[in-house]
Amino acid sequence: MGTAQQLRLQPFVFLLLATVASVVLLTPSPVAAADRCEILKSKTTCDGVLDYSSVFLSGTTCQDQVEALATRVQGILPILSKTCRDQFARYSCSKLYPRCSVSSPGGVASGVSVCDSLCQSVITGCSLFEKAVVLGNIQWNFPGECSGLPTSGCYTGVNATFTQSTAYAQCQTYNPTGMCAEVVSYPVIVPAHGSQAELEAQLTPSKPVLWIAPLTGSGGGEGCLKSLMRYLCARAFLPCDTEVLLRGLGIGGLPSPFPQLPCQSVCNNFERECYDFLRSNPALSALIPQCNTTGTYQQPVTVCGVPQDTGGPDFPVNRTVWAIVPPASVLSSPCNKANASLGGEGGTAPNVQCPYPLVIPDAHAVASGFVNPIGGACAMPCPLPLLTASEYDWMGTATIAVMWTSIITNGKQLLLLPSL
Repeated sequence: MGTAQQLRLQPFVFLLLATVASVVLLTPSPVAAADRCEILKSKTTCDGVLDYSSVFLSGTTCQDQVEALATRVQGILPILSKTCRDQFARYSCSKLYPRCSVSSPGGVASGVSVCDSLCQSVITGCSLFEKAVVLGNIQWNFPGECSGLPTSGCYTGVNATFTQSTAYAQCQTYNPTGMCAEVVSYPVIVPAHGSQAELEAQLTPSKPVLWIAPLTGSGGGEGCLKSLMRYLCARAFLPCDTEVLLRGLGIGGLPSPFPQLPCQSVCNNFERECYDFLRSNPALSALIPQCNTTGTYQQPVTVCGVPQDTGGPDFPVNRTVWAIVPPASVLSSPCNKANASLGGEGGTAPNVQCPYPLVIPDAHAVASGFVNPIGGACAMPCPLPLLTASEYDWMGTATIAVMWTSIITNGKQLLLLPSL
């Protein structure tokens, strides 16, 4: 068995969660602090967009604060055309992370303003719909953004090469030959630079558990095996919800993928049905679920190294709230109940792949008692017969013929015996 970390799925980074966030200006703290230059941290939202690394921070502002805002802004990139995406990425990143300038060694740091030409490139590169609906929805209003920007002594962005990855999370039809084919009957969300094969591989450490998981359960419900399959598959393959923006904001035509997290009922049912099984062996303890954890999918917000929250629930009761857009719009996804029908001969799930020579017992074998002695899905096959069915039938007929021949012959012999 693998460890809890091996069985725990890696959290996804869904930049689109920020599409709908309300963007606010960073307000410096009243506490006095020096303006300064800092090296842009690696793997930030704007890493790969800017052609400089020294960025300007004012007062008590830290990079975590800027990054929180940049993530919200860059979240709309997947639903923009390539031309609009490239231009807006350069403009927004250079405005959020201004290039730092120091007049002389040891002098006062200051930020270099964005040029009007870079702002104008967004206006010409983005369609009216993209400017009015998409960018306007996160409070970046063009052409108003360009008002008052300088034309010289500013940052033009002409030498910036947009090298940031343009791969984003996407919806895909689940592979019908996968281990979760009986559970996953919906399009699944695949993270950027990821694949279904990688998600499937994360289930590999749990396969031996499926071989021995009992068909019956501790809670008197559908049984441990089925509840285990629902739990594992619902966590590995999240349904793809493309109607979040339509439901919350009435914005159609933007099939932005949001995940549907597994419902808390899926976790609770697994815990209840497999309670005795998971505690029967210390090696299985890593699978004992924690149904009230947070932060796996909606990571905690950290500002200047100080956690601001615990993140969203990993197993929501009814839905996941991704954002609340003033004045009253809520962007959310219903949770995944993973209630697909699981069946198969012998009451097992057909997609449990037993290792050779074990097999899934069919209904006849179950009725005859040829099942796993510890109650799991897999069992040893019945011994191979020495003869075929027709050969057994012939042997039976021959045996009967020999029997009657023997009786008749013995009867004649008895009739010929002299009387005693």
